[in-house]
Amino acid sequence: MPRQIPTQAKQQGVAALTVTILLTLIATVAAVYASKSSLITQKAAENGYQNVLAMQAAELGATAVTKQIEADLTALAAAPAPPSPQPATNILIKSLGSGGGGATGCALSGGAMSSPYEFKADYAGTDPKEFDSTKYVQATIDPVSAVTNVTQGAGWRAQAKIADGYLYIKAEGCVGNTAASPDICAAESLAKATVRRTIKLTGSIAPSNNALNIRRYMDTNSTFNLSTSSRVSTSAPSCGVLMGDGGKTTACTENESGANQTGCLVIGASINSTGNPIGKKDPALSLMSPEDYFKSFSGGLSKAQIKALSTTVTTQTELTNVPASQKFIWWEGNTTGFTAPAGKYIVINGNVTGTIAAQNGSFVYIAGNVLQNGAINIQGSAAVEGIWDRIPGVPYEDPTKLGEKPPVMITPADAYYESAGVTRGPNSKTDGVNPATRDTLAGTGNLTISYEKTSFDLPPSGGLISPTGSWIDF
Repeated sequence: MPRQIPTQAKQQGVAALTVTILLTLIATVAAVYASKSSLITQKAAENGYQNVLAMQAAELGATAVTKQIEADLTALAAAPAPPSPQPATNILIKSLGSGGGGATGCALSGGAMSSPYEFKADYAGTDPKEFDSTKYVQATIDPVSAVTNVTQGAGWRAQAKIADGYLYIKAEGCVGNTAASPDICAAESLAKATVRRTIKLTGSIAPSNNALNIRRYMDTNSTFNLSTSSRVSTSAPSCGVLMGDGGKTTACTENESGANQTGCLVIGASINSTGNPIGKKDPALSLMSPEDYFKSFSGGLSKAQIKALSTTVTTQTELTNVPASQKFIWWEGNTTGFTAPAGKYIVINGNVTGTIAAQNGSFVYIAGNVLQNGAINIQGSAAVEGIWDRIPGVPYEDPTKLGEKPPVMITPADAYYESAGVTRGPNSKTDGVNPATRDTLAGTGNLTISYEKTSFDLPPSGGLISPTGSWIDF
């Protein structure tokens, strides 16, 4: 007869089996969970490591582009201003900014402050101050060593934009890249990070769209020879001569030559062919304050600000010794004449009574009067705050009392203080066209302006790279 197991023992066996099964199940679940957690942790570590690599790639790209731009800025700063030939660069080129001729019409224009930099055609889009959306500076990175389960193939690509006096760089790093240029980091599935940098740029002034600007009037017995420079490629001026209160505003005819050319402008073919006005009177100029008139050629900077940027000189020797890197010169006081180095922004804080030679892309601003008694030759453009006339105060014999003993002498009134349209004394605004007065009451000496579009970079105010100009995005 079979041996029977007591019921109590059966129950104990079933309970033990159940507990064993439950413990085994719990252990299995725990093992699976631990394994899954380990895989998640490993995957998170791998992803974190790839993000770090992507960030490092982005930083490497931002640094590489920054160094290229720094090199471009250094090379461009040492080169003559446009339109002179520019050096070979990586990313940036220098332009003339917003001023400098080429527009049809005759008005006080130019002088705006702007950034002189643009991107090379290899990168620029429709706007030369912004990368095209499809163009990048980019490169791949060879890994230092292989890491298990970590995707290899790092790279970066970068774009840039110029706005509000800053250059903004956006560099994107990636891991898992298998593409070559121009598609590095293009795949959406790659681990990526973005780094941004900001570079402070210097401003630039392009002083004038016109060859000669005179706030008051121009009365001269000289021939005004106006042409467009053949030294460099440049546009014709918007206007030959713009003045606020009368003077020479018409071109000489073919029948006028020699002495008959007084009171008119001798215009080169390069100006005539543009159809732009040769001369114009704009009364609005004479109503401007001297400071506002000056700011029209200085990017809105005051005389005090420009003087602070300049090397101040009072003699030809000091002027000659100004370093080539200094583009702004302040001549303090009157001058009987000087020869200026090429490519300078020159302010004469006084009257000019003699010869001036300013060559190769110069701008000359005369804060006093041109009391012409000698040749003036400017290759660039010029502006006069006062009048262009004869030396005031030079006595001459009263033409109505000739022959009297002693001679009756007249001292011409200073025409600078004339009211608009009113002539005080015998020194008028049109003596240059009157044979009886042109040799005594009008400016003398030839005036030649060979117009060039010019721009002048302001000195940097500090370091180019913002020390806090880096952001990281994942």
